[in-house]
Amino acid sequence: MKQEKAGYLFAPMNIMKTKLVLGTRGSDLALTQARYVRGRLLDAGAAEVEIRIITTRGDANTTLPFEKMQGQGFFTKEIEQLLLTNEIDLAVHSHKDLETTLPDGLTIAAIPHRVNRRDLLLIAPDGFATDRLLLLKPGASVGTSSVRRIAQLLFLRPDLQITTLRGNVPTRIDKLRAGEYDAIMLAAAGVERLGLSLDGLHQLELDERTFLPAPAQGALAVETRAADDQTNTIVGRIDDPTLHGEVWAEREVLRRLGGGCQLPLGVHGTVDSFGHRLSVFLGRRDGENWLTPRRVTTFGENAENAVAAAVNVLTDSNGRTGLAGKTIVLTRKLEQAGELSAQIEKESGTLICYPTLRAIAGGDPGEIVKQLTGPENPAWVLFTSGNGVEYFAKILADAGLTVEEKIKLGVIGHGTAAVCRELLGRSADFVPQVSTGEGFSAEFSKRYPQVEGPILVPTAKERGGALENQLREAGYTVHAVVVYQTVPTEQADLPEWDGRADAIIFTSPKAAQFFLNTRTLPKETKVISIGPSTTRHLVSQKIDPVYEAIDHDRTGILEVLHVLYS
Repeated sequence: MKQEKAGYLFAPMNIMKTKLVLGTRGSDLALTQARYVRGRLLDAGAAEVEIRIITTRGDANTTLPFEKMQGQGFFTKEIEQLLLTNEIDLAVHSHKDLETTLPDGLTIAAIPHRVNRRDLLLIAPDGFATDRLLLLKPGASVGTSSVRRIAQLLFLRPDLQITTLRGNVPTRIDKLRAGEYDAIMLAAAGVERLGLSLDGLHQLELDERTFLPAPAQGALAVETRAADDQTNTIVGRIDDPTLHGEVWAEREVLRRLGGGCQLPLGVHGTVDSFGHRLSVFLGRRDGENWLTPRRVTTFGENAENAVAAAVNVLTDSNGRTGLAGKTIVLTRKLEQAGELSAQIEKESGTLICYPTLRAIAGGDPGEIVKQLTGPENPAWVLFTSGNGVEYFAKILADAGLTVEEKIKLGVIGHGTAAVCRELLGRSADFVPQVSTGEGFSAEFSKRYPQVEGPILVPTAKERGGALENQLREAGYTVHAVVVYQTVPTEQADLPEWDGRADAIIFTSPKAAQFFLNTRTLPKETKVISIGPSTTRHLVSQKIDPVYEAIDHDRTGILEVLHVLYS
């Protein structure tokens, strides 16, 4: 047996076969994928491609849950056997169905395409609740046979009732319509490829950065015989090398953890000019009881570094003593540490707050008063940070104003939501699944396509305004008003610190910049980032690896600390 390799096969051009025989399962989705690959191969110069339908063990048994079926390769083994005996020339799979270690003699010659990798919740009208996480009513029954989905659903909503769901995609949707479930979970890619009608059902695509998909979900794999130079030559023409490397990293995490489809593992990998990002969810259970999962995002200069960092914190925890005796440095003031400070102290760790930046008032307070008392009141006030809430609240207090109930509040992150409750006495009306400007604008525009009035964004002087521009591009009227600015903290105002730390937490790109400009990062210190923009800055400074919070707030940071040390 051999492992998958990043990259694809090149072979000298020989006389091409007159016909390629492509093996596939017979489901609607599998045939749609096979026809797509056949079309790509014909465009790439194949003379003829014949599709041959093959029944697999997973197709033959449509009732038993996957986790109770023995062995692996439920949807692939029979197809691979025909490849090995030369009865077919290539096979097309949903890449997530393949075992991570291929049979000797076989290889992945191409990963030509990846569609939407998100999970999709289809919700019957009686199961829908607008005010609940995942939009599911309390105690809703959800159909799925994926242990990965079960683990994440119960992590987010422990009250849900999970019920086994098997069958092809149309059959599963029919069962939902028949009232057997309040909701079902499917891969969004499969539903999109089949073009099925979902009339009458509520649809919620779960952001892949927080509800993590299966390794290689949404990607196609073209499997061939490694020694078949003629087939590999033409199949190699439809490979996407960047995508191949991205999927390799996701599958390599799965391989190193020794799992198959019975492992409750979600992985989301991306590649950009800074390097490789891997977000990983690993469910854990004791018998039938689910334990707290391990979730973390790692960022490395290359795929191997990101994979190694992720696997290292997900595997054996023997010898970890928790936060006791650990020194954690946070680049924020103590007042902004919140429950992070209390929990570290509770676990006998030491938190050093080393705020490289401080916020001061900025902008024209009168502009905020004008926006709130003028003829066109805002429909929404959106906050991107706790500092924004704090200085907005000060302006209101000085002017003797309050936020009218009809004005809705949106925030990026649960930490900012907590500051809203504390300083404005209001709960946020909208907190996105993903605590970034991009995540906010994408979800907000779907949830609230029509807004009666302008959107007010109290902001920092030095912010780039990406969120505001994204909302304007989506058709909203946005007024960004500066209420504060950040400046370097005077050295004399920083606490004494001998420079030693087990972990340093960076909370913004600017905080990281000022820290690295004035101090040397201690060796063997783990670097934790609150979010993607901060991570990119750290990686640009040649820090590798970086551990990033999946939830970009104080709770997410605490989760990373527990993954690293507990």
